[in-house]
Amino acid sequence: MARIYAGEWAPEYGSPMQIEDDVQGEAVLFEHETLQAVPCPEPPLRPRLAFVDGVRHVEASLWYADDPSSEPIPGLAGVVAAGAVTPDCAGRLSVSEVVVRRLAIFGGGRSASLPEQPGGWSWVALATESTTLDAPQLELQRRMREQEMLLAERLAGAGHIVVLDGPLSQVRGLAHPVVGYVKTHHRRLLPSEDHDLVSTLRGGERSSLFTVSQRHSCYFRLLDPGPDRHPWYGIVRLEVPGDLGREESRSLVQATCGVLPRYAGVAHVDPRAPQNLQPVAALERELRRRCGDRALGLRAARAAVRQLVEVR
Repeated sequence: MARIYAGEWAPEYGSPMQIEDDVQGEAVLFEHETLQAVPCPEPPLRPRLAFVDGVRHVEASLWYADDPSSEPIPGLAGVVAAGAVTPDCAGRLSVSEVVVRRLAIFGGGRSASLPEQPGGWSWVALATESTTLDAPQLELQRRMREQEMLLAERLAGAGHIVVLDGPLSQVRGLAHPVVGYVKTHHRRLLPSEDHDLVSTLRGGERSSLFTVSQRHSCYFRLLDPGPDRHPWYGIVRLEVPGDLGREESRSLVQATCGVLPRYAGVAHVDPRAPQNLQPVAALERELRRRCGDRALGLRAARAAVRQLVEVR
């Protein structure tokens, strides 16, 4: 008999499971010869955690033209923010280390400074070499990830286990306890027989560790699914820098998995529960608040461009 499953995320956020092909994965198991389920009980002493995330948004689309007859080059005025949430010994959460940067980014190697506007609206001029339409947005994304990683490295160096929301896209020889937390599955990393076993994990269990793209990784299920849920309900992927070494990576992943379920998102509060962790959701809200109102940002950017035109 056919079975119907309900997705855990609200429809506007898509699905955490977005694998569309049957390509064999390139990951290599190293903890066990075959994929196994590893229980992750909560450790007797909770580690010092820090949750790091970033947000970005475009405030205005901009265009750069060397002369009236040339093809305008795309750009944008936007903002990136990164910050951290740290729990104290009683579990209370506090937001810290917030960095907010406004950027004016143009493609084609061009750069242009926008005049500062009343209310503290100012932008750092940057350039990216590409001339594609999405190049400025990709650069904005890259700058956000760069701020996240700098913050993660600093907190890890100060003795925290850092849970970084998203993959470790900028490892750069990183040898700190930073754990990438991946909510959406885009690729089949494991061979088919191992990939199929991931859905058999129970709440609080992780898979055997494997190596992919110079990072050690595993799958982890936050909570047990109900009978009406997708087989990969509540499953995330964790990754740590390969430079940590296999044994240190295993200890780091084991300790992290032991405490993650207590921070799982709650369905009636978060449309991306349970994968979107409560500290991360709270941090996202605070970062968006600190980025300022989008409508005001658009108005300020347009006023800055008008001033440039008037000067010329």
